[in-house]
Amino acid sequence: HDGGVRPAGESDAAYVLKLKQSGTRGDREEQFLRQALSHAFLSRMVARYSETRLEGNQQWMVLENVMSGMRQPWALDLKMGTRTFGHDATPEKIAEQIFKAQSSTQSTMGIRVIGSRMVSSCGADVMEGSKYRNEPANETQMRLFLRRFLRSPSLLLQARMVAADLEYWFATQTDFAFYGSPLLFSFAS
Repeated sequence: HDGGVRPAGESDAAYVLKLKQSGTRGDREEQFLRQALSHAFLSRMVARYSETRLEGNQQWMVLENVMSGMRQPWALDLKMGTRTFGHDATPEKIAEQIFKAQSSTQSTMGIRVIGSRMVSSCGADVMEGSKYRNEPANETQMRLFLRRFLRSPSLLLQARMVAADLEYWFATQTDFAFYGSPLLFSFAS
């Protein structure tokens, strides 16, 4: 989210500000975040929503910073789902999203690396994903990327447990419709 997510303030690392999308997309996201606060499953999976602030002519949602306090955090922002546009999307948006899905692992695997930050053995940041124009292009590359990111047996096990919980919940819930849902994995290096 280039420019769309930023720290809530210099002295407040516990929260981030996320730019609220215009129109019904932003309203739906804000409503979902409010509902997630008291939802038995989602309250464990979704960053806590605090409020929406108006700064100038932009609305910003105040969310829990799930990486607060982590030293050199590794982060992976995945987009889940083979369909990433809502029922009210414009024909241009639909065409754009279909093109992105077909030119990535989104259409074949149902996930796409939007962005990631890892730390190399010499301490340098390693950035990968579609926002850096170097995302995994096929299933083999995705598997290798995920093995590199989930670099220990315990991290791999935790990620598999989260994925299994999400898969079960998505398959059984009937309250929400998701299009191109983000999934953030993060841990301290």
